[in-house]
Amino acid sequence: MKTKLILLASFLLVKNLIAQEYVWPTDAGTMFSSNFGEYRDHHFHMGIDIKTGEKEGASVIAISDGYISRMVANFTGFGKALYLTTSDGNTAVYAHLSWFSPLLESVLRNVQNEKGSYSINEYFAPEDFPILKGEVIGQTGNTGASSGPHLHFELRNDKEQPLNPLTHGFTVRDRIPPIFRELAVIPLSSDTWINGARLLQTFPLHQDKSGIYKFPDTLNCLGKIGLAVRAVDKREGAKNEYQLRKIELWIDGKIHYSVLFDTLDYSQSKTVHTVRDYSLDRLNLGEYSKLYRLDSYGDITVGKDYFGRPFHVSPGFHKIEIKGFDSAGNMSKVVGKIFGNPPFDMMIADVTQHQNEIQFNFQLSKIVIPIEEVIAYSFTSYGYADRKINVIAEKKSKEGLTLTLPKKQIKRRAIQFIGINKLGAYSKPVHWMDAVPNASGDHAKVDLDISHSEAGVFIQVETEQALSADVSLAIDQGGAFMPITLEQTHPNVYLTKMLSPQFLNGIKGINVTVADNSEREVRFALQPRVVSEGEPVTILSLDEQCSIRTQNNSTYFPTVMWIETVDNAVEVAGGVRLSSVYQLQPFEIPLKDSIHVGVRFGEKIKNKNNIGLYYYDKDDGWTYIKSNVSKKRKVITGSLTSLEAIAIIQDITPPKVVNSFPGDGGKYESYTVEIIRVSIQDDLSDIDTNERSMSLALDGEKIRYAYQPILQELTYHLDSPLSPGSHSLKLICRDKAGNRMDQTLNFNID
Repeated sequence: MKTKLILLASFLLVKNLIAQEYVWPTDAGTMFSSNFGEYRDHHFHMGIDIKTGEKEGASVIAISDGYISRMVANFTGFGKALYLTTSDGNTAVYAHLSWFSPLLESVLRNVQNEKGSYSINEYFAPEDFPILKGEVIGQTGNTGASSGPHLHFELRNDKEQPLNPLTHGFTVRDRIPPIFRELAVIPLSSDTWINGARLLQTFPLHQDKSGIYKFPDTLNCLGKIGLAVRAVDKREGAKNEYQLRKIELWIDGKIHYSVLFDTLDYSQSKTVHTVRDYSLDRLNLGEYSKLYRLDSYGDITVGKDYFGRPFHVSPGFHKIEIKGFDSAGNMSKVVGKIFGNPPFDMMIADVTQHQNEIQFNFQLSKIVIPIEEVIAYSFTSYGYADRKINVIAEKKSKEGLTLTLPKKQIKRRAIQFIGINKLGAYSKPVHWMDAVPNASGDHAKVDLDISHSEAGVFIQVETEQALSADVSLAIDQGGAFMPITLEQTHPNVYLTKMLSPQFLNGIKGINVTVADNSEREVRFALQPRVVSEGEPVTILSLDEQCSIRTQNNSTYFPTVMWIETVDNAVEVAGGVRLSSVYQLQPFEIPLKDSIHVGVRFGEKIKNKNNIGLYYYDKDDGWTYIKSNVSKKRKVITGSLTSLEAIAIIQDITPPKVVNSFPGDGGKYESYTVEIIRVSIQDDLSDIDTNERSMSLALDGEKIRYAYQPILQELTYHLDSPLSPGSHSLKLICRDKAGNRMDQTLNFNID
């Protein structure tokens, strides 16, 4: 009996080992456009997208012995897809297919006919459709939410967790190591300093002759920081850029944090915002991978902490190493140093002007470590960074440093000086504006911006021009004004230190005072609320026409939310804007769960049809929000998963047919018409992909078409040739706002 058990165990072990030797899932080649774990707007990419060229119809191949366990067809998502349960218990997913094998295609048609719907989701038993390794089970295509012909392929374990195919049974030739481009240093406490500044900073990474990437210089930081990197992987023969498989952060010779894309979990898909730096992406600064996690983010399969959460920079020098690996095992490394030390205070003690030169004498308020270098930057009078100024001469002394600059480079310019001492510590910025044309503080435009981070908020004041004036700030707490210290970070920019979100909860506004020849006060009306876990709140715009209602878990951390009215809104194509545009703030902060939004309307809009809420997307323009219109309460409501600019818009343009085969009035030989294609277009709210919102009839009989939402195309494969004579296609479809198109196309078969 024991011998039989040993033999059985040995057999199962060998079987599992053999089952891992998968064959590539298509004969279209091994090049891919997207790999495992790449960041999408609100999720991770759970597989690899294999290139199939510009055409459909490459063979889809069973990677292992097994059985078809699931079959899917729909208008969105995966489109037509097959699920193959392999002999080792994993599941291979083949998505966006154009066609199944003849047997499976007939099963699909039968199930669709039984259910009376194109959309199906059928499960099968192991004995229903057994499959052999290497068997062709379908053809690649472009169905569902696909932006072009390709095969989306996933490999899932027995827990339905997606696995990285390139590290679980598949290998591809790749000799190019990852490429590091930039490092971001993110402040995570109120006492954090980064090279003499309080805000987030990014630094380019440069590769030396040995292939190692280096910091541009020793970074001077203090307090709690988070590090993030912008890095990509490449492969021979492709222009695409890919997600790295693994990134490790090492501090002082010990691993501190790692992110590993080997196993994902669909339940954690939306947590992509905690791995990718959402704020940098929203600010169009690039796609960065975080090398830290906050406690409020919780655990995730791809991230692992070794020494607690974010790095608290203590005094002294710290060695930083960042290692990046691709799925083929190629590795690249970043090295640099962080010097833990607070910024020092430096002042201009004396200025001496000569015919072509100006000498600046800098001294320390406390002489501890001598100044080693002073860097000078010029700014226009409107605050735009101009250039780094060439230094003519530099003279050091025990008391400080004298810098000689050319007059022609600083004519009509504001100058910012930053000192660096012998240890590598940075000074707080010092400004000189005597050469700037005088701007009056009595009339200069003043703007206010609230910058939100994961750890707190900054309030920033920006004047239209550099001023020789005192700028101060006070928060209106409802009758009592709380002054807040401002630090001048640029010639025309003033910043608070990081404030707790609770500090702004329920305030009535912010006052900025500019004291020049006289004193001028600028009022910024603001009614923010703090959103925290487990405490739903309602935020109103100042005109009380727009509202946000949060849920128990709308945010990852305490977040100040408010609503601004947008002055210069983007025009609407295909519709009419019927309300103000409201920017939900802070737009750069991710949401953990959705929020409910609403915009009120007046009597003039009450009887209008085809109205809804829309948000503005920089790539897609005005985008429809699934809306609930209450004409009794005169409000339109919807839900959002990100903070956007929203408005009420009326869609006045119904969908239209832009192309078809057969075409209206066309004449064709019967053998040339095998597939019916109708391309439609909607300019604003987009086509409603619900099957009940569309119908296609051939000669008066409804047919079960497929719909591709990105192409906005309906297709139908004819079962048999059309008979000679006249034929008609009748298409009915609605857009998401309710506009209806009803069109008949007539053609003849010879």
